[in-house]
Parts: sequence; structure tokens; C-alpha cells
Amino acid sequence: MEAHLAVAKTEAQSELARALAGRSEKSAVAPLLQLARSDSETTRKATVRALSLLADGTHLVGLVQLISEATSGAAREDIRGVFESIVDRAEGRKPFDVA
Repeated sequence: MEAHLAVAKTEAQSELARALAGRSEKSAVAPLLQLARSDSETTRKATVRALSLLADGTHLVGLVQLISEATSGAAREDIRGVFESIVDRAEGRKPFDVA
């Protein structure tokens, strides 16, 4: 499924992102980080939702790159939500190493 993300049509990319999140496919985070740069708002939003469920502290560098490349306030706000989800899920666990 992950291999199809980059080459699928826009409508299919959104569905693939949802399916990967539903299956808890952590290995899909790297391709989802690329797909989150999509010009399609529908694809971007579905991908960011998937990232909010799948990404963890090991993906912070990619997420920082993603938010720094965001071209709109709405995109930055969506990506900020991914950071919040990571922190919420990590409560009580090992602290993040962001150095």
C-alpha cells in the first residue's frame, strides 16, 4: 500500500492514507511525510490526520521540515496538530531528545 502512495491519483492517495492509519502502519510515516507536501488540500489533510495517528518522537525532524516548508497558515496549523498528538500519546513515557 505504501508504494502506491506517490503514484496513485489524488482521491486514492487520501484513501490510502486513511487505510494506512487504520492499520497502524508505522512504516508508512516516511512516505506520508512526503505526501503531506501535496498541493491537494484533501490529500494533505487526510495525510496529516494519518500522521497524527502514526508519527512518534522519532519523526520530529521530518515534521519540523514539513512545517517549515508549509506554504499556508492552515497547513502549518494542521501540522502543529501532529506535534500535539505525539505529545499527548507520549505522556508518561521517555522524554523526547530534540537536541
